[in-house]
Amino acid sequence: MDVRDPEPFAAGHPANAINIGIRGRFESWTGIMIPWGEPFVLVGLAGDVQEAAFRLKRIGYDSPAGFLQGGLEAWQQANLPIGSSRS
Repeated sequence: MDVRDPEPFAAGHPANAINIGIRGRFESWTGIMIPWGEPFVLVGLAGDVQEAAFRLKRIGYDSPAGFLQGGLEAWQQANLPIGSSRS
């Protein structure tokens, strides 16, 4: 789950990631998009990932499977597949 704003997400994100931005109705959209008990990984800036984990814990999503250390840049440096919503 990529918690960045829609514009940076559209420019490039880990392949198959979904975007639920930390700003706005984050908890509501998470409840709609992420099935209860399904493992997920958080992607974004360190402060946003920390805030996302805190807010998710309040609605019962206690245990993200992890977070992407180093963000999208680390993903790209590892030559892992990148998705994009731009043509």
